[in-house]
Amino acid sequence: MGRTLILLLASWVLFWLLRRAFRRAMQARRDAANAEQTSGGRTAAQLNLVACAQCGVLIPQAEAIPAHASDHQSLQYCCVEHQRLGPGQRP
Repeated sequence: MGRTLILLLASWVLFWLLRRAFRRAMQARRDAANAEQTSGGRTAAQLNLVACAQCGVLIPQAEAIPAHASDHQSLQYCCVEHQRLGPGQRP
């Protein structure tokens, strides 16, 4: 009788711990899915688009190449070649 009671108690504790771990994992998945839906899976820096100073194409700020230190600090470029050419004449 004593062994059966201890076995039942141990089984209940194991079940309770597994259930709690499963619920936490499911909640983490839901939280991650909600965060991905609200931001599209991107960080705030990736959502900001900047225009290339040479050609005007819009690129995520995280991928933009900044101007050289001697140039204007606010200029950003889409590639190293456009950074080398500098600001372009866009209509």
